[in-house]
Amino acid sequence: MSWFNKNCHPDRARSATRDLPRLHHSRSLATLGMTLILMIPFFLTSCGFEPMYGTHSATAEAVDVALPNIEIANIPDRDGQYLRNLLMDRLYTSGRPADAAYTLTFSKLAKNIVNIGIQKDATATRAQIQITTHMELVDKSTGKAVLQRDLKTVGAYNLLDDQLSTLMSQQNITDSILQEMRDDAVTELSLYFRRKATGAPTINPPPAAPASAGSPAKK
Repeated sequence: MSWFNKNCHPDRARSATRDLPRLHHSRSLATLGMTLILMIPFFLTSCGFEPMYGTHSATAEAVDVALPNIEIANIPDRDGQYLRNLLMDRLYTSGRPADAAYTLTFSKLAKNIVNIGIQKDATATRAQIQITTHMELVDKSTGKAVLQRDLKTVGAYNLLDDQLSTLMSQQNITDSILQEMRDDAVTELSLYFRRKATGAPTINPPPAAPASAGSPAKK
């Protein structure tokens, strides 16, 4: 048998010829799919869609301009001052505002410590800390609160035999949940200014109900 007969059998040639349209069709579908994927951002933009995050988002730029333009009022006690310093570090990346348009206030932080992990001998192995406060953003031009939120953060730490180690653990977890409260406050402020930039209304929830009596706790 000749080389042509071994490698170019008529049946194989006809099979390869039949496969060409299918191969071309598959490549055409792949090209079409890629084209549609690349055109999705243009379709969304033409429909008025704007990403919440991104360097070219108008709402993100509005938030970047508004956040440093907030005066943070004093917060009582050590934990309050720590929270205020955290907020200042986050918002005042280029220094304090000379004439802020808004004032951000917090009620005195309420700290509640409850023993958990009670053993058979009535001793506790862990303690839970809950810190709550009420946040208000006031528009200086009108004197009205444009944003009101109740914030709450919770953390826990081990109760150790060494009292000093326990106190250090308590302070570390307190600082950690205050950082979480800072993040929650910045998130609420960012959402408010995004809604304002898009014209969406801001709904302030009613004040939280007083906490019901529970397990004995220390403050």
